[in-house]
Amino acid sequence: ALWARGIRALDTLLITHGDPDHLGGALDVISDFAPHQVWMGVEVPNHRPTHDVVDATTRFKIPVALKREGEVAADGELRIRVLNPPAPDWERRRVRNDDSVVLEIVYRDVAVLLTGDISAEVEREIVPLLTPAKTRVLKVAHHGSRTSSSVELLSAWRPQFALISAGRGNTFGHPAPEVLGRLEAIGTQVYRTDRDGEITLETDGLDVRVETFRGSHE
Repeated sequence: ALWARGIRALDTLLITHGDPDHLGGALDVISDFAPHQVWMGVEVPNHRPTHDVVDATTRFKIPVALKREGEVAADGELRIRVLNPPAPDWERRRVRNDDSVVLEIVYRDVAVLLTGDISAEVEREIVPLLTPAKTRVLKVAHHGSRTSSSVELLSAWRPQFALISAGRGNTFGHPAPEVLGRLEAIGTQVYRTDRDGEITLETDGLDVRVETFRGSHE
């Protein structure tokens, strides 16, 4: 998809956590697009795929930053806040969905929430931290799994747009009907990769334009 869009380099590659559907393409992205930096979450010392990615960043001399709750980066009117994970106080023995890096990106009147695979428990923890921007876009957690997209998050933040990444005909049943029902109940416009194909979000900080493989929408 990146090649098809004419993209030849990346500023930053974010790896939310070490599950294969989030980490699996990282080696190719690093070698083909040479990102200026790589952002990662909680380290899992015995996780071989993560070590392979770190080894690749070393070979290509790409700096790696471990992101933690509370960090903020700003560039003009653009602000990126890390809402999860907190600094770990014990050594992980396995990859955990709730250790996903969660980012809130705010540009003028538009906020985008990138949630990784976090569960409803973590969603409830970040609700008080969210920015009540005029226009809110939710990257739905865990591919629309029923364990996420909690009533607490959706009723408090009420995103106008929701993006769901799920494979067509996936065996997990993503997105779950319960999640779709909760989004429909608050009037959210839902875009799904399993039905709409590739999704591109563009904004000038005032309006949001969503383009999918099937067409464009304002």
